[in-house]
Amino acid sequence: MFDRQKLIDATSSADNAMDKGDLDRAETLYTKAIIIAEKLYGKNCVSVASLLMSLVRLYTKKGDNGQATYLKTKIQEILATPVEISGQFRKFQGQ
Repeated sequence: MFDRQKLIDATSSADNAMDKGDLDRAETLYTKAIIIAEKLYGKNCVSVASLLMSLVRLYTKKGDNGQATYLKTKIQEILATPVEISGQFRKFQGQ
């Protein structure tokens, strides 16, 4: 149902909307991309954190610093969560 190409398309369209200043459309598309990434890779993956960072930039442009700060905290939580890699656990340090 959710595939990688849909994620790529949603992210690309969101980036284009952001570049054109269509922040409402970009927000909708980034949200869609986050949902797809969560379905594909799980809620604690780096792809989700990266997409959330795009929303942080968007909310900062909109002047919604409260939402931007909330998402930054969520990103830090994702990056601090141990992730299984090749049968072993590794902790990402935000690198």
